[in-house]
Amino acid sequence: MKNIIVLSIFICMIIISLNAQDKSYSKNPQTALDFLTLPMDSRSAGIGDVGIATPTDAYAHQHNPSKYLFGQAKSGLTLSYSPWLRNLVKDMNILALSGYYVIDSLQSASASLRYFSMGDMDFYDDLLQYTGNRSPYQLAFDVAYARKLSQYFGGSIGFRYALADLYPSTSGYKKGWGFATDLSFYFQKDIMLGKIPAKLTAGTSLNNLGTKVSFQKNGSSYFMPMFFRLGAGLTAGLNEDNSLMLVGELLRSLVPTKADKLDDSSISGMFSSISEGGFRSIVWALGAEYSYRNMLFARFGYHHESEECGNRKYLTFGTGIVYKIVHFDFSYLAPTGSRHNSMGNTLRLSTAIDF
Repeated sequence: MKNIIVLSIFICMIIISLNAQDKSYSKNPQTALDFLTLPMDSRSAGIGDVGIATPTDAYAHQHNPSKYLFGQAKSGLTLSYSPWLRNLVKDMNILALSGYYVIDSLQSASASLRYFSMGDMDFYDDLLQYTGNRSPYQLAFDVAYARKLSQYFGGSIGFRYALADLYPSTSGYKKGWGFATDLSFYFQKDIMLGKIPAKLTAGTSLNNLGTKVSFQKNGSSYFMPMFFRLGAGLTAGLNEDNSLMLVGELLRSLVPTKADKLDDSSISGMFSSISEGGFRSIVWALGAEYSYRNMLFARFGYHHESEECGNRKYLTFGTGIVYKIVHFDFSYLAPTGSRHNSMGNTLRLSTAIDF
């Protein structure tokens, strides 16, 4: 087990350190289906968009389905709602529905459906002639299977179909679609910090490894938002009623940014991206969650991107309440950087049922 963790950390250090002085890359590589990078649930959104290594919850499917193997519930359902660009428009939002089932002590299965409604839009041709009004959308459906590999360690594999219907077909465009795979691993162990009982957690994943996406019959194709994540957390029981969780996460994009690599295949592009950007291409986030009797929750987080990698910097706040088997979670995002955030100053809602 220790060798696996050391190997994961070693791989991560290679990814973030290779060619750290390379400057010949684009700040904002163009990808398709970027909504796949957004956390759907308000619990994760309240702690800095961190989720790969947090303790098990009903929302684990998107972040790390392996976590279901270490929970207490047998099955569950979740529903999440996130406004989009709410400062500018009122009809753009993202809905997500997910469910899971723990087959036995060694296996679990889960699935989710995400739908990004982009509201009503007016379209014009090259001569600026009005061609009609329509409602573009994006969606993704995915399933995952997880299995315990040891008492403290589990892994999962997920398969995803994603679709984007963005442009009128009369203008020479078509629906863009693609298939992708996720691989994730999770570690959880109860430990003692002196006389304080605690839970140590760690997780890692490779996400959206799959086909490229094209919106024109003979046009360019775009990478899906491939990325690598590594995180660790610690949850300590302060006393019989109160506990505190601290968690951190690193995210590294695996999409190439150099112009001569944009026509590569997904696998080739993933490996060539490792040598680009160095430490500047790392996204990091920290989160904290206070729990009272596992019924009331207060959350705080910070998410950071460098100026060369999107420049999104923001604080997050969240709260949650559990009534019997039903969870209600709320989060709020407050931008701190100069770049506008699509979810800035918006309230996000999620609810979950654990059976």
